[in-house]
Amino acid sequence: MSGESNSILSDAGNGGGASAQVDGANPVSAAMNATAGDSGSSANPSLTESAAVDGNLTGQAADSGKEADTSSQEISSELSGAPAEYADFTLPEGVTADAALLGELKDLAKGLNLTQAQAQQLADLGLKQLQGVLSAQQQALTDQVKAWAEAAKTDKEFGGDKFEANLAVAKRAVDAFTTPELRALFDKTGLGNHPDMIRAFYKAGKLISEDALLPGGAKPAGAGPKSAADVLYGS
Repeated sequence: MSGESNSILSDAGNGGGASAQVDGANPVSAAMNATAGDSGSSANPSLTESAAVDGNLTGQAADSGKEADTSSQEISSELSGAPAEYADFTLPEGVTADAALLGELKDLAKGLNLTQAQAQQLADLGLKQLQGVLSAQQQALTDQVKAWAEAAKTDKEFGGDKFEANLAVAKRAVDAFTTPELRALFDKTGLGNHPDMIRAFYKAGKLISEDALLPGGAKPAGAGPKSAADVLYGS
């Protein structure tokens, strides 16, 4: 709008200056000039506002076009389906998958027309399930080994108050009859805690350490601690 005020109340605050100007001119000319001035001053803002509206519409149309293009690209990507050849799947660090199994997975993904990303999600799900199964198996083995150890400590033959001493007897047989590799297997699998395994070596250890004594503490000729070979094969 122009700097002139169209408000009578505003003009009243200017000391009557507007009334004096009208009194000194032709009332009809003044009225026409006032009307023409108002029309001119009101026309320009209307054009400006129209241009602004047109600009906003143009910008909105451009943004809508970009969103449409993006949506089209996403839809196109989803509809593209399986690639000509799947890239290697990403596996957790330290995990090595069977090549034949991976080949079957790719064939399955191809048959389902899965994208590379969807096939990777399928592989991730399979790995997650496998890790869950392995974790459950490991926990079950750990619990079983602990149960064997508790049962051994209360065994009627070698457990109870003399468990530690009897375990030392069994260890003598283990040292005499087994290899380091077999002992490592006992430790790895937990079989060294099994009551029947301890029982077998406890009995063998007793045979190794027994002395055949005559009455009065005298030993017969050739008597003494039996060797591991004697225990196993006889003398």
